[in-house]
Amino acid sequence: MAKPSAAAARRREARLPPPSRVHLVEPRGDHGHQWCGSHPRLGPAILVLLMTVVLLTAGLDMLLGSASAKWAALAPAPVPMLMRLGISPEMTTAAYRLEDSSVNTAAPLMPNFALVLGFCQRWRPGFGGGGQISAMLPYSAAMMSAGVILVGLRAALELPLGPQADVHYSPPQATSSLVPS
Repeated sequence: MAKPSAAAARRREARLPPPSRVHLVEPRGDHGHQWCGSHPRLGPAILVLLMTVVLLTAGLDMLLGSASAKWAALAPAPVPMLMRLGISPEMTTAAYRLEDSSVNTAAPLMPNFALVLGFCQRWRPGFGGGGQISAMLPYSAAMMSAGVILVGLRAALELPLGPQADVHYSPPQATSSLVPS
């Protein structure tokens, strides 16, 4: 058996410590914004980013009826991207839920769409799907506008979304007891 070279031994020594020796430490007070290079307060940009999630979900709502299928199609991209910008996953989820609940009344692929259409046709026999969508769009727009205002105020005032769920995301910092500081 060949003896390992000195270069291979140096490479082995330079490797990171095993995962069991790495400890996660929460950053203190900087909201994690130094690691992504952004301003401590995203200001109006956070509202633009969250409204982009709302509009993207509104378009997807007309193609997918299931809320879990929409989230499965939508979440893998914007949640990590917005986390890198310092927006918490809870805030992204709040923007998604806002749109999902407001457009459900006008989405043709929702299960209750046929039920509401059946009730409407009981009193107006010529009533169709297009009539139902056009009748429900003003209500959807009003609910979405109210929700956008509420989510925007929550983001602007940085009100917490729940226990330990802030608007901003602070990534954990890895420290190791084996690596000298």
